[in-house]
Amino acid sequence: MYLSSNQPVQKYSETDAEALLMAVSTYAQLVANKQHHIAKNHLKDCITNGQQGISATMSNTESRAYVLNLFKLQHYMGHTPAFTSKWIREHLFGVYGGVSLSKNI
Repeated sequence: MYLSSNQPVQKYSETDAEALLMAVSTYAQLVANKQHHIAKNHLKDCITNGQQGISATMSNTESRAYVLNLFKLQHYMGHTPAFTSKWIREHLFGVYGGVSLSKNI
């Protein structure tokens, strides 16, 4: 497809669940390989450069532990609402809307 022909270009954006699954997958793999320093840097990157939902979920110790536990069941839970940053913030912490969470790595 040529852009000069003024044809529409299809863009596929990453969903909150996909972004969270990718971030947690990378983190879990680094921890499993005993690369804790790199895993901690990955968390910092998620918080600094990630989407708002990812940074809020990965920066909080309790929600990160929750997501890591769900990640063990990813074939069952990976594509459910419980594996989204929004669901975690609303149901685990009672945070609705754009309230920022503290960052305590």
